Amino acid sequence: MFAQSVRSRWAMAAMLLAGLPFLLARVPDASDYPNHLARHHVFAASGMSALRAYFSVNWRWLGNLGIDLPALALTPLLGVELATRLVSAAIAPLTVLGILMLSRAAHGRVTGSAMLALPFAFAQPFLFGFLNYCLSIALALNLAALWMHSSRRDWRHLAAFALGSVVVWTAHLGGWVLLLALVLGSELGRARNREEALRHTAAILPFLLPLAPLLAWHSHGGGSLFHYAPQLLASKAMNFVTILKGLSMPLDLAMTAIIGAAAVLAFIWGGNRRIDPRLAASGLLLVIAALVTPTTVLGSWGADMRITPYAVMICLMAIGPASDRTREKLLMLAGASLFTLRAGWTTALWFHASTVLQLRLTLLDSVPQGR
Repeated sequence: MFAQSVRSRWAMAAMLLAGLPFLLARVPDASDYPNHLARHHVFAASGMSALRAYFSVNWRWLGNLGIDLPALALTPLLGVELATRLVSAAIAPLTVLGILMLSRAAHGRVTGSAMLALPFAFAQPFLFGFLNYCLSIALALNLAALWMHSSRRDWRHLAAFALGSVVVWTAHLGGWVLLLALVLGSELGRARNREEALRHTAAILPFLLPLAPLLAWHSHGGGSLFHYAPQLLASKAMNFVTILKGLSMPLDLAMTAIIGAAAVLAFIWGGNRRIDPRLAASGLLLVIAALVTPTTVLGSWGADMRITPYAVMICLMAIGPASDRTREKLLMLAGASLFTLRAGWTTALWFHASTVLQLRLTLLDSVPQGR
């Protein structure tokens, strides 16, 4: 009981740490965050006559509404800026929770490899401010963990998972793709022969329910279809090299190298580690998806770049715990240290950038009004 309490407190501390960048920076430095904030201001003031000449809001159900819907719901209570910041602040903690839950579902415990995966809560898509996408990823991780942990497959549970997949898709199409890979990989990893593989593949059917709104969205013009970047091979390679891009080039590359070296060392000096076939299959599917996905999908740029960090993350998480507790604790300590460093560095950079920007915004008080 005491050990479980300590683990629960540690998980809560990790989730709180993950939320600090958005909580402490009044103007978060995620690149695309201002676009989300401006859009939410337009939503909140869409009925004002002064804005009608410039903006019109036409709501449609599509797979890219992640933080828009909860922020809009909270705006009457908190105001636009605080509502957007709090909803955004929940993304990284939910991602941390999803990583920990997925590790427990696959390995029966939080492993050292899961700790190595925690820095990916601040992967390139998050630091770039692709908030709808990142929220969908966090939701997909948690829903996949529940699926992997659950042994019940009656119609009520299947209906609940189908509705959950619709929620993930509504947040963003990319999270739904990750969810399909995790569920399919989980089922294929359990199969012992071709017949079982075909039977287990049918388990993915409830998660295909979002195909209905997806087809409806695209039939109304969901954006351009597909586009590959020039110099495709170099672009794909850089997607893997820069999976943690967004803070400082030396720090990002060094942290990526350290995580890779730690994963290799876990096998060389592993202590009888095993690979979980379910997460390994899921990771392989995601790596293939990252390699074949175009740069732009349905008007969404960086589709392949966005999925690459999470493909690597799931492959890392497939590494099982060591039989030697000391070696496992060392790997967990390394992962916790890297996560603390990345969360702290992100918080410090964003807080400094926010302070500078707030000083610059005071210049607007000197701009003549009404002219």
